[in-house]
Amino acid sequence: MNTIRPIQEILDVEMLQKVQNQFSDATGMGFVTVDYKGMPITEPSGFTDFCKIVRRKTNLCNICDAHGGLRAEIDGKPVIYRCHTGLLDFAVPLTLNGVYCGAILGGQVCCEEKKPAEVEEKVIDQKTDWEAFTDMRQARRFIKTLPIAKIKAFLQLLQTTIEYLLDESYSSLMIDELVAKDKALIGEKQKRMDIEMNMDKLIAENSRFILDNRAIMDYISVISDMAYMEKAAETQNALYVLSHLMRYSYSGQQESVSDIQHEMGYIETYLEMEKIRIGSKLHYIVEPYEEYADVSCPANIIKPIIDNAVRYTVEPYDDGGRIIVSFVSDEQNLYITVADTGSGLPEDVIENIMNDSDVVLSSKNRYELHRINRTLKFFYGTKYQLRIENDRSGGRVTICIPLNGETGKDEGEVR
Repeated sequence: MNTIRPIQEILDVEMLQKVQNQFSDATGMGFVTVDYKGMPITEPSGFTDFCKIVRRKTNLCNICDAHGGLRAEIDGKPVIYRCHTGLLDFAVPLTLNGVYCGAILGGQVCCEEKKPAEVEEKVIDQKTDWEAFTDMRQARRFIKTLPIAKIKAFLQLLQTTIEYLLDESYSSLMIDELVAKDKALIGEKQKRMDIEMNMDKLIAENSRFILDNRAIMDYISVISDMAYMEKAAETQNALYVLSHLMRYSYSGQQESVSDIQHEMGYIETYLEMEKIRIGSKLHYIVEPYEEYADVSCPANIIKPIIDNAVRYTVEPYDDGGRIIVSFVSDEQNLYITVADTGSGLPEDVIENIMNDSDVVLSSKNRYELHRINRTLKFFYGTKYQLRIENDRSGGRVTICIPLNGETGKDEGEVR
């Protein structure tokens, strides 16, 4: 549904007044422009002395104007009618995108033809006996007489001119508003980037397990619903899983270094909780990792990748998806791969994740992958970074960490 916008918000009223004056000078007719409420937004142009006298002595002129404007709005085209003194007046509707937004009223001329078919002869029932007043009779002698064809041509030209100005001004206004919105959006994005940059610094200094508020609320909501609808067993299990999840979350929150045993215990509990939350949509496999249980690693280095897979490749789809966490090692390094059945990450997103600068991604989960990549390089050197791959079966994100768990700028080749 289109919204009516006042003409004065779109058109420069001074320019409109100038155009109106020029038409009045060229045609000898009177003009005034009103908004969609019928309120004048320009000064009258070329009003005759006769009409000025009549308007001072009666309000029938306002009634004629209102009826003529209403007829033009309904018909959607210029209307020529006789006023209560017998002069020809007109109303030219002004529309923008099919919406009536005002009109140009005026006329105040006589017609060469006695009763032209194009003229509405009786716009209101009342008549004014102007001949009974000397000042009106004298002023009436100076009223201009025009053929109906010329009046129609003038009005068509006037309507075309003003609506063209409306369209052009409206287009410029829309462009200006879009530019202003874009500038505001850029400003907000910059603010968010600054906030995320500060968050990143805090995370780098204090790597810890912290469940975000959204996740906690999701879990509490799920358990609350289950408690209401069921009578116990599954709800008790959900509460049990949640208690373990929170224990894992807070037990290492002051540490920046963890080990595979602790990280995977947390991840398995997290996946179990997500399974309760979204049900059969989530399928997951965690391959054996016991032989790597004591391998040290940065705290909270794997869970964000799992979370990214759940949020983007499982939860949004009706048929869900599958996540597989696998472990492979060579003589020096341990490779932890999180594979999913999604469509993978777009190349531009991968490029942004692997960016060495502090550029922050707009998506929080993708930002977490960026943070993980930077953390790996901070702990172990530039050779240790994420490997992100896409193929027909889905996407894979692989973390590489040294088996001996030593931090430092190891420049050894990583496969």
